[in-house]
Amino acid sequence: MSVLGEMKRRNLYRVGMVYVITGWILIQLGYVVAYNFGASGWLLGLYIMGVVIGFPVVMYLAWTFERTAEGIKRVSEVDPAASITPETGHKLDIIIALLAAVVGIVSLDQFMPKPLELAIEETAVPVEPEPDPVILENSIAVLPFVNMSAESSQDYFSDGLSEELLNVLTRVEGLNVVSRTSSFAFKNEVRNIQRIARSLRVANILEGSVRKVGNKIRITAQLIDAENDVHLWSNSYDRDMTTFFRSRMK
Repeated sequence: MSVLGEMKRRNLYRVGMVYVITGWILIQLGYVVAYNFGASGWLLGLYIMGVVIGFPVVMYLAWTFERTAEGIKRVSEVDPAASITPETGHKLDIIIALLAAVVGIVSLDQFMPKPLELAIEETAVPVEPEPDPVILENSIAVLPFVNMSAESSQDYFSDGLSEELLNVLTRVEGLNVVSRTSSFAFKNEVRNIQRIARSLRVANILEGSVRKVGNKIRITAQLIDAENDVHLWSNSYDRDMTTFFRSRMK
């Protein structure tokens, strides 16, 4: 019998295919384990080399030994008439089919088109975090005062009061005051003071509220150190509406 025929009889082709597929699966598992546990590259390379070196070892064992009903024996000790290599070959065919199915499932997961969001996430270039904004010295932003009156129509009054305060502060020499457009952009926005201050690049925030009941009005103002989110000053003012507008007109 020729060498190729003897290799076929001893199921070397099947054994080789089983080992190649199993080796591929073992290498894929090695990559996963190395990634999750942060293994070094040389350790993974050594593992792959061991899988590759195992191939000729397995082929040599398959050529030299044969599985029989009494166990593993050398091929030279087995009577060809009593050989069960056809039965062994049939079992190897089943193993090859199962391993091929596993390879197909793994390959399908790797090469199937991914959802657009996931694909963008995986291919997106990492964006470096933006540096902290430069905070202007002696700076302040006047946020729109909150209307706490029962009537929503009083918003114009609280906004007007905030704008009046902003105009007064702009006359203070050496004080940097954020524009009305920038500070009023945060009206009705729920965000902590520190984030607002960083967005506006200011060191201090002036905020407050306006509450009107009948002809009485209460104005509360608070000056806040934005870096530490602590109150530097706070006060409340109770006025009669008629008196309040009369004093503003003088």
